[in-house]
Amino acid sequence: MKKVEPAELAISDYERVVGPQAIEELRDLAESLRGKRVIHINATPVGGGVAEILKSEIPLLRSLGIDAEWWALEATDEFFAITKRMHNGLQSADVGFSEADWKIYHDQQEINARDLPEADLVVVHDPQPMAIAGFSSGKADAWIWRLHVDSSRPNAELWSHLSPQLEPYALAVFTLDQFAPPDVRPEMRRFVAPAIDPSRARTGRFRFRKRWNESTRSGSTPIARCFHRSRGSISGRTRGGSSTPTG
Repeated sequence: MKKVEPAELAISDYERVVGPQAIEELRDLAESLRGKRVIHINATPVGGGVAEILKSEIPLLRSLGIDAEWWALEATDEFFAITKRMHNGLQSADVGFSEADWKIYHDQQEINARDLPEADLVVVHDPQPMAIAGFSSGKADAWIWRLHVDSSRPNAELWSHLSPQLEPYALAVFTLDQFAPPDVRPEMRRFVAPAIDPSRARTGRFRFRKRWNESTRSGSTPIARCFHRSRGSISGRTRGGSSTPTG
């Protein structure tokens, strides 16, 4: 694996978009995680939706006082061709995998797991690095799997191989309730809505303040509600006995 260093961002710069109350709420929620080492792992540092998310999320977590890191896989072209089919298969595509395919998948995960430093929490994104937890579960006090696609009807053969990889994970996070595979235990499921960064050029001319205000009339931001739902879910499993990381 290789460590990715995104450009710095300050959470205070987003006050003009969401208002001071939302920023203060995030600071309060992050207080119990201050100084904790939280590592995110994904397939690639550029070119994908997860990379776009982490490019903003990692520096914003750091701005909140969390020791956040981003690590990306280093693997063979064969591995990424196989995991591309996995990604499609999770979305119901008719795909198949040989024993040789699974050996490549697990061998590359084992190699990458050797580079993983110790952490309080590791968040693993999508199927590409999913099996890393099985090779290095002792390096972190808690693991979360974050899947960004609709996997409500995954390819049965594929899911029969992937679902046992969930064993080391405390939580599995999906975009919507209905996107979770049906056999993921209800108590393990969490849901985080998609987000875009208004400071990024490609977000264009959206009226963010209007959208945000419409989504927060209940008095709590979407991000904050995710923190509240997860608080206590893996309490006591972080280093030093501090509570509740989230995905």
